[in-house]
Amino acid sequence: MAVLAAVGVAAIIDQFWQIGWRGFLQYTVSIWERTVRPAVAWICHLVVTIPLGWIGVHIVVPEWLRDYLSVGLILGLSIARMQRNDRAPLRALLVLDRSDLLSSLAFWLPLIVVLWPLHLLLYVAMFWMSAVNPGTRDSSVSKSMAAAVAPLLYLGLLLAVNYLLL
Repeated sequence: MAVLAAVGVAAIIDQFWQIGWRGFLQYTVSIWERTVRPAVAWICHLVVTIPLGWIGVHIVVPEWLRDYLSVGLILGLSIARMQRNDRAPLRALLVLDRSDLLSSLAFWLPLIVVLWPLHLLLYVAMFWMSAVNPGTRDSSVSKSMAAAVAPLLYLGLLLAVNYLLL
């Protein structure tokens, strides 16, 4: 999921700054354009455009915002899966048992979808603090932080490889 999120972040960046993808990276980013964007456009049409049209408001969700929300959903579901599978400290916030799964996802998932850049910055800060103070490192927390920061690392790798292909 981290690679998919990195491709999504690259697609968001490409909306504002034409990167000019080369080689296999052009094909990889075009997969996002052919698969994720049409599905999210359809969902946004059903969830936003049609209901607002009933009250006479015509609005179309911009493509960059749809990409932003898609990446947030991918990261949010990935974080929920990590917190459920690992014994991380934030696990109590997401999933206490199976009966609380839907109620906790209904609260935390929209927050992560909208505020995912801040969430990633929080994990980067936590990752940095655990690197500075290795004695305070918990293995499950380190694994969760590394998995949450992975999309940024993959994005850096995508941009570096694209630069080398120039």
